[in-house]
Amino acid sequence: MLLKAAEKRSPDLAVFVWLVMVTGARRGELCSLRWTDIDAEQGDLLIERAYAVRQGSKVVKTTKTHQKRRLALDSGTLDQLAEHRERRTKRAESAGGELVEDGYVFSRDGLGELPWFPDTVTKWVTAAAAQAGVDATIKSLRHYNATQMLTGGIDLQTAAARLGHSGGGHITLKVYAHRTRPSDQRAAEILARGLRDASDSED
Repeated sequence: MLLKAAEKRSPDLAVFVWLVMVTGARRGELCSLRWTDIDAEQGDLLIERAYAVRQGSKVVKTTKTHQKRRLALDSGTLDQLAEHRERRTKRAESAGGELVEDGYVFSRDGLGELPWFPDTVTKWVTAAAAQAGVDATIKSLRHYNATQMLTGGIDLQTAAARLGHSGGGHITLKVYAHRTRPSDQRAAEILARGLRDASDSED
């Protein structure tokens, strides 16, 4: 529902929302994403910077943990990014310009020279969520990503690396331990069932 609402507002916004959900990247990280950060051949994207506006000053800085990370992408997401780039290229050409080769993936101008403002994107997503009748924010979409990974059986270290958490998973576990309860319950049942089966076979 949220994706459909975002699509109605802007196909570009829908791609942004999709990326948050499948990568768990922070809003500033995606706002600073450049076309050269996407490697379609290897099937991944590089997160190495973040865009922020502080007291009127626009800055491109390192990530929150000051670390770079590469995130694998599925073929469907790569297709969406390719379609997004094609749309942006056509818009630039229709405006008499040319898309900057290493321009911003999410740009407020037609050429890719100026990135989206993080706060503005937050407002757009909030508006799309309200239109869809769902309670969602960029932060909650990041939480969704983490929960899906952990309850889906992705190991803690991999989940932490994709989310850009430091501490080898310590922060991830601290923040999302309560969200892994269903998986924890399944683990308890599997282990107990295994012991019961072993015990029964000995009788």
